[in-house]
Amino acid sequence: MTGCLKGFVHFGTKIKSKCFIHREALVAKTLGSEQKSALDMVVKIDNYFKMRPLKCRQFAKLCVGMGADHTTLIQHTEIRWLSREKVFSRFYQLREELLTFCFQENLKDFVECLSDDHWCSKLAYLADIFHELSLLNNGKQGRNENILSSTDKINAFQKKLTIWKKRIAVGNLEVFLKGIVKKLRY
Repeated sequence: MTGCLKGFVHFGTKIKSKCFIHREALVAKTLGSEQKSALDMVVKIDNYFKMRPLKCRQFAKLCVGMGADHTTLIQHTEIRWLSREKVFSRFYQLREELLTFCFQENLKDFVECLSDDHWCSKLAYLADIFHELSLLNNGKQGRNENILSSTDKINAFQKKLTIWKKRIAVGNLEVFLKGIVKKLRY
């Protein structure tokens, strides 16, 4: 029943690899229209820099001059959906540098988004929620992980989502561990 090649553990590994990991991928792909528009704009801005190496180097120099912790954006890839957490976090961290650069380059569409607090709050939300999804996914991996513990973790995450939704409905934004959304309040 608990052999490494036969039995429940082996069967559980197959189920986990076919169902549980794809379950989060499906959740991540079914964003609401507002979140999807924020993702699309992040990808559009990111691609603008990645397709223009000179602009990318100029942006890096601006980041150094402004004392930013990072000098480049992380490119989004549809295949690696867990990379979205890093893409959104880095983008959020560099939003002021991006706004300055886009303003200097007269990129009006980008300036409009980057200067909009509502759009930045959607970006912060996406960074936080994908951070939580990434933590969930990492928690379901490892040698001692099995279908029972993975199921418990998924059920716990679903309960967290319900609690977070109730707290957000009353204006309590202190539910995210990463705290990007909390920074917007101040």
